[in-house]
Amino acid sequence: MSEEENYLEYIFDNNQTFNLYRFAAKIAEKANDYKNASIFYKKCGELYLSYKMEKLFSKEIEKDKKNKELSDKLRERILNVTTD
Repeated sequence: MSEEENYLEYIFDNNQTFNLYRFAAKIAEKANDYKNASIFYKKCGELYLSYKMEKLFSKEIEKDKKNKELSDKLRERILNVTTD
């Protein structure tokens, strides 16, 4: 399991909303109320996907920042060469 997956697992272990949905789904499942169980499991999945997408977008934003810094440095070098 990667560090990111461990982090996501840690978030979900400590996320009260996620735990509440999961708990409600398990209770509904034990009561043979599969319709409500599926609704709660769907909510768990939506929370998981939102965390996963947030993590992915934050990585992309960091990558964009690094690329911008590199392109700024390259532009600066080109300007320095052309002005010399």
